[in-house]
Amino acid sequence: MWSDVPAIAVLSLFTLLPFLVASGTCFVKFSIVFVMVRNRCRAI
Repeated sequence: MWSDVPAIAVLSLFTLLPFLVASGTCFVKFSIVFVMVRNRCRAI
């Protein structure tokens, strides 16, 4: 029974990996947009 635990952990990690990648890229995209908007407002 205990030999299945690492396999289950690896499978769950690979299942969550696309969601983590998507949230990370979305966060980077929003941060870049916010920096651009802030610089544009400062230039006006």
